[in-house]
Amino acid sequence: MKYKALLERNFTEATKAAEALDYAFQKCKRLQITPPFNWETQETVESLTARFARLSDIIVQKLLKTIEKVDQDTPGTVRDRILAAEKKELITSAETFLEIRTLRNTLTHDYMGDELESIYQEVMKFTPVLLETLPLINQYIKRY
Repeated sequence: MKYKALLERNFTEATKAAEALDYAFQKCKRLQITPPFNWETQETVESLTARFARLSDIIVQKLLKTIEKVDQDTPGTVRDRILAAEKKELITSAETFLEIRTLRNTLTHDYMGDELESIYQEVMKFTPVLLETLPLINQYIKRY
């Protein structure tokens, strides 16, 4: 598959994931979720965190990686990809995206248990950053 077609498909996937994340984010804001988390609240928070991790992955592992290929950049580490994305103005801050990546790793590899409250606060803080990234990436894609 040509990289430009793959890029379009990945962007469509990211847009759908962003809509799902925004839905969960708005729901959490409306409910004004605070600890202690009962089972229903925990389910809502876990939905938010899963959607956050998914969009983060799509942006970093699919969109930025495909842009790297379209631009014929030398493939590098995730950190290299994020630093290059900042230079291309695809993201506003590499440092913030590296924090998002660390948070994503925590969400997908560690059991949240007692840390759910602090993780929830971090996801609520970084969700707008993820959502604001797609228009920047879309602007860049339109150049092709």
